[in-house]
Amino acid sequence: MAVRGNSRRFGHADFGSSRLEALTTTVDHTPYHADSHYEDFPSPPGDDPYHMDLADILHETEMAAIVKSKKLVFHVAGDTGNDKNDLQLNVADLLARDAEASNPKFFYHLGDVIYDYGEDREYPDQFYEIYKDYKLPIVGIPGNHDGAEFDGGPSSLIGFMTNFCDRKPQVPPSLRAIGMDFGRDTMTQPNCYWTLNTPFATIIGLYTNVPSGGVVKEPQASWFNKEMKNAPKNKKLIVAMHHPAYSLAKGSHKGSTAMETLLTNACDFSKRVPDLVLAGHVHNYQRFTTQIKGQACTFVVAGCGGHAQDSLPKEITKNTPVGKGVIVNYATKKYVGVLRITATREQLDCEFLAVGEEDAVDTFSV
Repeated sequence: MAVRGNSRRFGHADFGSSRLEALTTTVDHTPYHADSHYEDFPSPPGDDPYHMDLADILHETEMAAIVKSKKLVFHVAGDTGNDKNDLQLNVADLLARDAEASNPKFFYHLGDVIYDYGEDREYPDQFYEIYKDYKLPIVGIPGNHDGAEFDGGPSSLIGFMTNFCDRKPQVPPSLRAIGMDFGRDTMTQPNCYWTLNTPFATIIGLYTNVPSGGVVKEPQASWFNKEMKNAPKNKKLIVAMHHPAYSLAKGSHKGSTAMETLLTNACDFSKRVPDLVLAGHVHNYQRFTTQIKGQACTFVVAGCGGHAQDSLPKEITKNTPVGKGVIVNYATKKYVGVLRITATREQLDCEFLAVGEEDAVDTFSV
């Protein structure tokens, strides 16, 4: 989201002091289409092919500094929304501190911004108040909880579209309704699936919808194929999807063959393989490498943004084959945190920053 008045510091001490109590309402939160039904989504405010340039959300001086330094730093994580514990607050504090130390330019969210079902009324408490000290734009893709519905609730994805895909930047409606302002305007992404163009990397973001394992239908599937094909060859290519193709977790958080097939088909169509595939959904940190069309591809699950900590069969800190030519390089349930990515023309340098740890827990380059 666009941030106004970066020098402003908001001190609404009472607003988040009793988060669980504030979120207790008489609305029936019984899942309606929680994880089994494909959900249609609203018409996009932007035009096909749904592109946004980084220059649309950064000041000219910041863009000039990126070009001069020949690098772009940004944060990545998913599954942040939280109304039950302090994990999200701890990650938000980590983000704010690292923003001052590392000079990142934005935070790319991998979905599940709001729990449980993405309603707009939860954005003040689960999003805007939490990131009031993070003075950088936040962009991203929706997760299954952002698109699911509950009985008596709003239509699918309305909250995400209202706050991330507005037609113009403005004080968020949910904040206007309660007479508050944390200095962050709504973001004007062109769609819930879209491409972010930056000087050194292209980020193609997908909306993998609500059902377990994810579902991508037309016209998004064809759009994805074309975006892969048309992505500049002289820039690093990153694909973001909420549901991961690979995961060591079990049940609804296991790896998705549907997402693996979607990506493979796009690679076949485009004759291009992403340098990095980012996903959330699973509430821990995992990193994999595999081969697609004979080319190495790195997959990262970074759903460790503060909602919860999912279990894993085991902790892995060295390369371990897990079948189908897939190698797990690192997998841990111990931490919540964020991925810091530094993009240059030559490579992507990635560091997993964990709450409570002075040094990066995992580092790698692609």
